[in-house]
Amino acid sequence: MILPKSNCVNIELPTGKLSLQPLNQNTVRVRFTKGQAVPKEELIYTEDVAFPAYKVKENNTSLKLSLEKMIVVYDKQRHTLTFTDAKGQIILQEKRRRAFIEKFYCSRRTGLFGRTTFLITG
Repeated sequence: MILPKSNCVNIELPTGKLSLQPLNQNTVRVRFTKGQAVPKEELIYTEDVAFPAYKVKENNTSLKLSLEKMIVVYDKQRHTLTFTDAKGQIILQEKRRRAFIEKFYCSRRTGLFGRTTFLITG
């Protein structure tokens, strides 16, 4: 399910590929692409910096990407993402059955949330 890549975690899903890319200890870029779609040019976060260290743990029900100040959990049964601080306090949580995400940003440092396409069904 996880495709290894040094600067992000790619999760192959039946409907496409979900990519979690740590940008710094407070920010994770989330992208969902269908087929061989090429990501569009980045307009929100354009700094060219070293990628932060992160850990990934996976079990039968979830995948957890941990940074120093933030954790992202992908729930395999519900197909949702949850963003928490390092202590586990929920910052943002998706509703059940996300059908499609192109770009979604959550930055604890700036407090900004942004998205270009976010469709929920069910």
